[in-house]
Amino acid sequence: MDFAIERAAHEPGTDPLWRESYYFEFFDDDAGIGLFHSMGERPAKNHSGVFSGVWGDQRAVLVDWDKVGRYDDGTVHRSAGFEYKQDPLTGIWHMTFSGAMVRVPNTAGDTPGTRVPHELMLPPRKQVESGMEPDLVPANWDIAFTPCSPAYRYEPVSPLWSTVFDVHYDQFGIFSGHLTIGDKTYEVNAKGMRDHSWGVRDWAKVDEWQFGWFHHAPGQSVAWWELTIGDTTVWDGAVHRGDAKGASVVSVDRTIRFRGDRAESEPTTAEFVVHTSDGEDIRIETQIVDVVPARFVKTDHESQEVNTTIVDHCLARHLDIVGVTRHGQYEITRTSRSPLARERSGE
Repeated sequence: MDFAIERAAHEPGTDPLWRESYYFEFFDDDAGIGLFHSMGERPAKNHSGVFSGVWGDQRAVLVDWDKVGRYDDGTVHRSAGFEYKQDPLTGIWHMTFSGAMVRVPNTAGDTPGTRVPHELMLPPRKQVESGMEPDLVPANWDIAFTPCSPAYRYEPVSPLWSTVFDVHYDQFGIFSGHLTIGDKTYEVNAKGMRDHSWGVRDWAKVDEWQFGWFHHAPGQSVAWWELTIGDTTVWDGAVHRGDAKGASVVSVDRTIRFRGDRAESEPTTAEFVVHTSDGEDIRIETQIVDVVPARFVKTDHESQEVNTTIVDHCLARHLDIVGVTRHGQYEITRTSRSPLARERSGE
């Protein structure tokens, strides 16, 4: 498989909204632990930020940032104790972290899908400044991502995509290594996904976006983005079938149920029918088992209307077509008309 075009870091533009981002996520069903991590680099602002969480019994989160836009020649990416390295010969990514995360209490009686409290999504130093006492837990990991499918490049089927990136890639692979939270170490070996995108990201122009990935059949996975601006919605993504390039995603029907009011409460279940370019309809029914939130205020450049975007990053449990329990991820956004202040995390 050829990774040469997608692998390199890219020359940044002068727009402060230009961002190059790297995202990795997996859930190991055997170990009962998972991890997601996003790093965004904004060289024009000399700024990089991270958004990370550990799924499972050891729930922990971390939002933080550094006043560093990019290191070295772009082959090493560092921020707030996280580091990514990429092997230019094999396409393997190496991820390490050593530091502290904010422990999320598993309150007795919590129902599946209970959202992480919003106040825990501040950087630890900001929590202390606001009078909180975050429960910090030492964490470290050393994990490799080995590709098992070609990287899928999103096609410019609509000019709407240029609102959030110039280029975007998804890829599935195997995560292997160790992850330690507190005094417990997990050996992980699980299939998951990564994405990589770059370009100007003007979220103020976007009404809603959705993103999901699931292992829907043995040896097969699907990932997609959905973007809505005004009355127009576009989709892209692909089915990943090992070394073979699978069909692209042309649209997705979804039904999402919430615990209460849609604008504020967390989702509880999500059902999808993914329509592909080869005529397949992939049906996925999920239960949301964990929710990590983000909120950020956005201002419309023309009307100056200020709204709050609510982002719920969800761990979703489902059965594949042969009845095996799997975990995937779904990210859902919606807009609240009453702004809620939140420290920005560089997204």
